Amino acid sequence: MKKKILLFATVLFVVSFFQAHAQINKGSILLGGQINFYTQTISPDQKSNWINVTPAIGKAIKDNLIVGIDVNYARSSNVMGVPNNQTSNLFGAGVFLRRYVQLGKGFYVFGQERFGASYNTSKTN
Repeated sequence: MKKKILLFATVLFVVSFFQAHAQINKGSILLGGQINFYTQTISPDQKSNWINVTPAIGKAIKDNLIVGIDVNYARSSNVMGVPNNQTSNLFGAGVFLRRYVQLGKGFYVFGQERFGASYNTSKTN
């Protein structure tokens, strides 16, 4: 009985190992990014708005390893009472390296390193 259980466990492990192997294949393309929006009203004459858009594209150079680029645009607006207004614009770009690890069937977690630069302008009235 113990030999059958051991044999079954071994077969199950081998089958699950081969099914879980490299679901993000070399040559795959990543299209993604993020959009963030924030707004806050403190009082009728004190408001803050912020939006950030970061599209990204990458290519799998090995199974479960993606290298890519992204661009970044952010705009913020702060009204701190009449006539005090402040607006800021941020422009940036970067390169990233992302590694995926499969935790279950169709479920991954990733770690990402990124190197980027940005330029920010600000105007206050």
